[in-house]
Amino acid sequence: MNPLEKFLGSAFGCCDVERLLFEYVQGTLEPEVKHRLDDHFRDCPPCIEFLRTYRQTIDVTKQFCCNKVEIPAEVRAKLKEFIHAEL
Repeated sequence: MNPLEKFLGSAFGCCDVERLLFEYVQGTLEPEVKHRLDDHFRDCPPCIEFLRTYRQTIDVTKQFCCNKVEIPAEVRAKLKEFIHAEL
């Protein structure tokens, strides 16, 4: 069962909410799922705080990426190595 089916079909917890946050913040969730998440956020201060910091992280990342920072060759090589190891 994928997280979305689990979320829609039964009681859920904060871990399920965290798995859906990216789509929630991007505005790509189905309306019913978004509605249920909104309901959860009304009753869960820890998730509201997590959502707030998640959005801040996205904003800071966007600001950093717009500055066209040159990645050092050593860091670039390690990143490529990591990506290939995960595939």
